Amino acid sequence: MQDRFEERVGRAIASWVGAVQRAPWLVITAFALAVIGSVVYAVENLGIRGDVDSLFATDIPFRVAERGYYEAFPDQYENLFVVVDGVTPERAGEAATALADRLRENHRDFHQVFLPGGGEFFERNAFLYLDTRDLEELADRLAEAQPYLAAISRDGSLQALASIMARGARAAREGDVEGRQLAAMYERGARGAATTSRGRKCWPRAISAAIRAGAC
Repeated sequence: MQDRFEERVGRAIASWVGAVQRAPWLVITAFALAVIGSVVYAVENLGIRGDVDSLFATDIPFRVAERGYYEAFPDQYENLFVVVDGVTPERAGEAATALADRLRENHRDFHQVFLPGGGEFFERNAFLYLDTRDLEELADRLAEAQPYLAAISRDGSLQALASIMARGARAAREGDVEGRQLAAMYERGARGAATTSRGRKCWPRAISAAIRAGAC
């Protein structure tokens, strides 16, 4: 039986080789068309999907919750994040605001621009995000420092800040505050002085440090 099978296979191969020898160009053309057809099919139907989200079914609970979150907060989905750094927080904030304004003018490439923690809303309502206790403490500090803040708002010069620092030094000598409490104020004051020497006034951090220390 095995001999018969081998005989049949041999005859089939011999017939195939004979047909190829009799019409070689026909065979070449047929194979070429088959290769072209396979390539076209592979290009249109085969590929590698790099999206890892496609590995999970769309009806599992966390995918349903994720889809609902993105529908409720579209600003948080498929974003391009830009991190802005600067010599001082004030300069970094100014640069971030300027960048956001420029990007909003480009309606062709950017449909929406969102500045986390910035913008008119946070400028007017930032205190709403503080804890009640922190907000009460800040209000007390601001009430105590009101005369000095008013002076700084009228005169944002180095001389005005130096006056507040002098008051802090006197308070430390008189025992009203501890010297270590003034460290942050003097450190940020030095940064503000260096920034002002380059044409910018960046006193808010130093003033807030003075308020927290109770030097005002």
